[in-house]
Amino acid sequence: MKLEFVEVCGFRGYAAPVRFQFGSAYTVLDGRNGAGKSSLFDAVEFALTGTISKYENASASGQTVDDYIWWRGPFPATKEKYVEVGFSDSGKRVSIRRNQASLVSGTKLDDLQALLCDSAIAPGGALAQLCTHAIVRDEQITRLSLDLKETDRYALLRASLGATDAEEWISRAHLIAGLAKERLEAAKRDVENANSALAVSTRALDQIRVSIIGEVQINSAVQRLQRLTESNLPADQLISRARGFLVSHSAVAEKLRGFLGAWASTDSCRKQVAVLQRQLVEAQALRDQAITRIGALPSVSAQESSSNLSRKARAIANLVQLGKDVGYTDGHCPLCSKNQSEAEFALGLDLAMELARSLDKSAVASADLERRLDDARREVAQCEATVREHEKGLNDAKSAIAKYEADLIEAGFERDASESAIRDRLVSVEAEALVVQQDVRVLDTLSLNRDLERIAKELESAKQRSTQAQARLSAAVTTEASAKALHDATRRAASETLEVRLERVLPLMAELYRRLRPHPVWSSLEYAIRGDVRRFLKLQVGNGLNPQFMFSSGQRRATGLAFLLSVNLSLAWSKFKTIMLDDPVQHIDDFRAVHLAEVCAHLIAQGRQVICAVEDEALADLFCRRWPASNTDDAKRISIGADKDANIAILSERWLTALPRDTLLAMPKLAAG
Repeated sequence: MKLEFVEVCGFRGYAAPVRFQFGSAYTVLDGRNGAGKSSLFDAVEFALTGTISKYENASASGQTVDDYIWWRGPFPATKEKYVEVGFSDSGKRVSIRRNQASLVSGTKLDDLQALLCDSAIAPGGALAQLCTHAIVRDEQITRLSLDLKETDRYALLRASLGATDAEEWISRAHLIAGLAKERLEAAKRDVENANSALAVSTRALDQIRVSIIGEVQINSAVQRLQRLTESNLPADQLISRARGFLVSHSAVAEKLRGFLGAWASTDSCRKQVAVLQRQLVEAQALRDQAITRIGALPSVSAQESSSNLSRKARAIANLVQLGKDVGYTDGHCPLCSKNQSEAEFALGLDLAMELARSLDKSAVASADLERRLDDARREVAQCEATVREHEKGLNDAKSAIAKYEADLIEAGFERDASESAIRDRLVSVEAEALVVQQDVRVLDTLSLNRDLERIAKELESAKQRSTQAQARLSAAVTTEASAKALHDATRRAASETLEVRLERVLPLMAELYRRLRPHPVWSSLEYAIRGDVRRFLKLQVGNGLNPQFMFSSGQRRATGLAFLLSVNLSLAWSKFKTIMLDDPVQHIDDFRAVHLAEVCAHLIAQGRQVICAVEDEALADLFCRRWPASNTDDAKRISIGADKDANIAILSERWLTALPRDTLLAMPKLAAG
C-alpha cells in the first residue's frame, strides 16, 4: 500500500479545499515556513487516528491542539471541513475521510488497518504506530532516537517490531507470580493466626492449672456460703444464691456509705435548730416593734400630701408674678377684673404671696411625715423577710433531720444512732461480702476441670493448625520463588526473541549511518544491548562514546535519520510502503543532504514511496534529479504557498519525466574509417 492522495478543506492552515496527488515512486514538496507542508503530514495521521501525536497532549490556558485542528483564520473557510486520504496498491484504491465531528466515512478503519498492517503480528494501536514510524518529522528526529533514554529506545524498538506472543506469556507469568505472592502472603497470615491461637491456648491452660484449688478449701467455702446465705443448697446451686447475696450486700454497703456521708451534715442541722429558733423569735420581735412605730405616726390620709401643697404654692406664686408683670389696669385687677384701687390691688398680691409661703411650709412638714412612714414600712418589710428566711431554714433543717432519722430506722438503727455505730455496720457488711467473693471464686474452680480438658483439646488443635500452616508457608515460598523465576525467564526469553528481530534492524541502522556519513571521523555506529530483565539499547561511536553528547545538531539529526529509517524499514508487520519526510535536512549541510538523497534513491529503487517536504527549492531540485523514476506517474514536484486570496494552495505541480535509457545503443554504427 502506498499513499495516493491527500485532500484537505478547513484543516489547520488550509481554509479552501486542496487536493495533493502523489507520485507512486516519490513526490517532492517545497514551500516556505508556514506554507502547510507539515499540516499535510498531520492530515494523514489525523485521518488514520483522529489526533496529532506530535503535540503530546500539550495544553495552554485551558486549550489543546484539538481546539486548533480546524481552520481558525481571519476569513471564513468553506462550510464543510474534512480530511480525506487515499491509498492504492496494484490498481486497488481505498480512501478514508474524517470530518469536523470526527465522523469517518469511506473505508472502515478496521478494513483499512487490515490493508496497511499484518493483523497477525501487528502491535496494539497499529495505526498510531504506523504513523509514528512512517512520518519522520523534523522536530522528532533526534527526540525519538538519540535523545531517548536507553530503556525507552529499547522499548520503542520492541513496540515497533510488533507482536511475538511474548507479551501474552509475560502477562500470564506476571499473573502467576502475583497469585503466588498472594498465596504466600495468605500463608504468612495463616501462620501468624495459628501461632497466635497456640499462644492464647497455652496461656489459658497455664492459668487454669494455677487456679485449681484443693477439695478442703472448696468444702470450707461451701459451709461458709451456706451459713451466710441461710441455705443448704449444693455447691453447684449455691453459686447463684451467693451472687445474689453479693448484690444485696453491695446495695446495703452503698446505703451505709450514704448514711456516713450525711451524718455530719445532719448533726450540724440538729445544732442549728436552736440557733434558728432564737433568731426567729428575735426577728418576730423586731417586726412587731416596727409595726408599733407605724401605728404611732399620724395618718397621711388625714392631711393633704406634700406634693399637692407644693403644686398649689407654685401656682399661686406664678399667679402673683403674672399680676405684677401685667400691673394695675384701668381701675381693676387684671387677674379677676375686680374694681378696686391700686393700693387694694397691691395688698391683694401681698396676701396671695403670703398664702403661697404658708402652703410651702405645710408641704415640707407633710413630706417629712411621708418619709418617716416609708422608712417604717421598709423596716417592717425587712423584718418580714428575715422572719420568712429563718422559718424556711428552720423547716429545712427539721425536714432533713426527720428524713435522715426515718432512713436510719428503716435500716434498723436507732433514731439517734452514732457515726461509729454506722461505720461498724459498714465494716461488717463489707467483710461478709469479701468472704463471699472469695468463696465464690473457690467454687468457680469446680468448672476448671472441664475447662482444662477443653483447653487441652484446643491446644492440640492449635498445634496441628500451626504445623499445617508452616507446611503451607514452606510450599508457598517455593511456589512464589518458582513463579518469580518463571516470570523472569519469560521476560528474558522475550528479550532474546526480540534480539533475534533486532539483528535485522540494528545492522541496517549501522549501514544507513555509513551511507549518511554524519561524522568525518567516526564512520560507523555501534550498538550494545545490556540488562537481564530490564533491557537497555546503547548507541555509540569510537571507543564507547555517546553521539548524543559528541555530535553537533546536524550530525545528531543525520544519525537520528539512520535510526528512524532503519526502524521503518524493519517493520515486518507493515504493508505501508510509504516514507514521509517532513523537512529532514534542517541543520544538515549540503554534503550530507546529498547522502540522504542517495539513500532515498536506493529506497525508491527497492519499491518504496518517498514523500519529502523541504523549504529550499534548490534542495527540492537536487532530490528530483537524484531520485529515479521509470514511468510518467512515478514522480511529482509540488510547490505550496499562498495564492492571491492569501489561501494556502498548490502554486505549481508537474509530473517528472523519466530519464531516457539505452540512448547510445539506439545510435547507428559509424562506418569504419
